Amino acid sequence: MAVDPLPDFGEFLAQWRALVEERVAGAKQSDWDRREDRWLREVVERTQGAAGLAEVARRSRRSDDLRAWCRALVEAGDWTAAQSAYEEAAELVEDRAYARGGFLDGAALAAQELGSDDLDASLERAWREAPSLSRLLRWLGGCANREELVERAGAALDVVPARAARQRALLHVLREELEVAATLLANARGLRWSDAEHPGHLVFPVFVALFGGAKVTVQLPRDYRDMGSVMDDDRPKLRTTGFDELLRLADVTLPEDEDIRSTMIAAMRKAAEKRIEGVTANKRRRHYGHAASLAVQCAQADGSPAGNAWLCELMDEYRRYPALKREFKAAGA
Repeated sequence: MAVDPLPDFGEFLAQWRALVEERVAGAKQSDWDRREDRWLREVVERTQGAAGLAEVARRSRRSDDLRAWCRALVEAGDWTAAQSAYEEAAELVEDRAYARGGFLDGAALAAQELGSDDLDASLERAWREAPSLSRLLRWLGGCANREELVERAGAALDVVPARAARQRALLHVLREELEVAATLLANARGLRWSDAEHPGHLVFPVFVALFGGAKVTVQLPRDYRDMGSVMDDDRPKLRTTGFDELLRLADVTLPEDEDIRSTMIAAMRKAAEKRIEGVTANKRRRHYGHAASLAVQCAQADGSPAGNAWLCELMDEYRRYPALKREFKAAGA
């Protein structure tokens, strides 16, 4: 059945745009995306397409407007124009500092979809200007061999933010500077292991695997600030290299130096002790299982009478916590 167009729809859109533009112009400039801003983008996209959205975005320099412009180009499949738009948006955006990293990710995605030779440079720029663990993994994932990976990790260490303990720990592990990674683990807090930059979920399982001669498996809590790489739809997304793949490429092995081994075990003990102290003092009962498993894994990795004695002393210290005692037993103590 044929559907006739609405009469005078074009004139309505023109009048509607004029009204919305008047409202937007009269409102106080804000980083928040208001309904008037959304209305304006909708009517502009209907009447002018991506070119009109570009005008709005360049004028406002707001992240939501810039994102809508870039998205329109992606949906049209124009990756060449999208790459340029994302790069321009990264320079223009004034609100929400994290948005800049998102636009740089978009430029890298466009380079990936185009099969461009500058993909590696785009990934490096995204990490350097908006450092995050996911961006670091993508950049490091472009290395072809161990030598290149070690060199790139060293270059990253020169500029990685001091507060980014998890990223720093990864770089030291890849360079087999395990005593430095151990120090980062020992100095980390007992609580907030799920924080994006807590080194515990990375360093501890790596050390356990190295002492046990097992395959390294790292499972980090989901970082809700970087959801693009974990979306389950069919939209193109940046390929993110896994920890296991990087560790295999780096060929990290347990050092023969007994002093370094002792430093690693001491750091694991310290991390387990601080974790147990933190969850018990703050009544974080749902984390008792994780805390107890750290202590048990540490004793197993040590494999010495001293390690077993340490675990027994730790369990005795917290004997008044029956829920924790049950978790120790469940973990194999």
